[in-house]
Amino acid sequence: MPRTLAVTVLKEKEPYLSGSFDVTDEDYAVVANLLEEIALDRAGAEDLLIGYMHTQKVGQASEDIGKMAMVATVYMLKHGETDIVIEMPDGPPSGTFPQ
Repeated sequence: MPRTLAVTVLKEKEPYLSGSFDVTDEDYAVVANLLEEIALDRAGAEDLLIGYMHTQKVGQASEDIGKMAMVATVYMLKHGETDIVIEMPDGPPSGTFPQ
């Protein structure tokens, strides 16, 4: 059964982007294991999700951006999140990103 993360992004306290990310059990297991090797924090995961959602809003996200969004989604799910609200930052991204 797929796991789902619902995401709402606020810009100036108003809903700006929203969507859901479904992850199969197989993909979840693979990516969750990879997270042990990746330096990623919550702020970084949020920034990746915002980036993916914004890219989808204005065009088509590349496969690589989709993979990064999958990593961010599994990070959130692994930490018990299923429905998150992200405040869009005013400045540049502040999180730790996969390296």
